[in-house]
Amino acid sequence: MSEQAKEQLEVNDLETGEQLHLYVDGASNAKSSGAGMVFITPEGAIIERAVTLGFNASNNEAEYEALLAGLRMAKDLGKTRLKVHCDSQLVANQLTRESS
Repeated sequence: MSEQAKEQLEVNDLETGEQLHLYVDGASNAKSSGAGMVFITPEGAIIERAVTLGFNASNNEAEYEALLAGLRMAKDLGKTRLKVHCDSQLVANQLTRESS
């Protein structure tokens, strides 16, 4: 499948209005920080994005930036129904308003 056809398939899958799953992760080291986002549509289409943060960040800050980038991307795609998956207990607890 060509890259253009793949992008078209992803866009069509996103227009169904069904819930998307958003997986986020952030990482930081002495040299740089980054964030990764993976969307999975109800039909199983996968959209992956990664960004390098333009500033030094702690691991927790990188996790938050991954979440924010994923939420911005979902908004740009016109999506309002998301199930967010995050491996950071701090971020997850704050999203669900639970204390650790």
